[in-house]
Amino acid sequence: IKYKMYYNKFMENNLKNLRIKSGKTQQEIAQYLNITQSGYGKYELGKRDIPTDIQKKLAKFYNVSIDTLLSNNNHIPPNEEIILFPIVATIQAGYNKNANEEYTGEKLPIPKFMIHGDPNNYFVIQINGDSMAPRYLQGDRVLMERADLVNSGQTAAVCIGDEEATLKRVIYDENRTFITLEPLNENYSPRTFRGEDMNQIHIVGAVKQLIREVY
Repeated sequence: IKYKMYYNKFMENNLKNLRIKSGKTQQEIAQYLNITQSGYGKYELGKRDIPTDIQKKLAKFYNVSIDTLLSNNNHIPPNEEIILFPIVATIQAGYNKNANEEYTGEKLPIPKFMIHGDPNNYFVIQINGDSMAPRYLQGDRVLMERADLVNSGQTAAVCIGDEEATLKRVIYDENRTFITLEPLNENYSPRTFRGEDMNQIHIVGAVKQLIREVY
């Protein structure tokens, strides 16, 4: 089995370089997408996931596939150290599912350059469900960095109460008066928590790397 790695942080050799090669400024691309320049800039910096409709517009604009738009074109450096991460949890990419936190028995090779700091601060989950399609598909593996807080707009592994776990985009306002868990699949509806219900939400990790098997 080979793995294709899709960077959640849209590296400069992809999104930024595509823009530079086209001779366009961030402002021009933002105008084409009908968003703010600062909003677009967060896509290039990897601070915010790119919504599916924006992915399609960018892929059409640059005349590339979405895979090319999102994937990292750098080769793994020769002799790069590999860390084997056991797949310790299955996060259900849907609602009303219990998290399976048992080891799957599999280990996933991760190049060390993707790990910043203590490897124990990272873990790998496996997607089970389609609420985050087409960005995250059934069977995808995702490298996560442990975190109890993420920026609004980031995708995270989130526990709801004591049992339910899910991978969703996390949205909240400046004063954190609500938390919305937003799927990418239009067939699923967002869930919003307010007041005391927000105490049910526990962020356990932020997406760092999407890894997809190719045969």
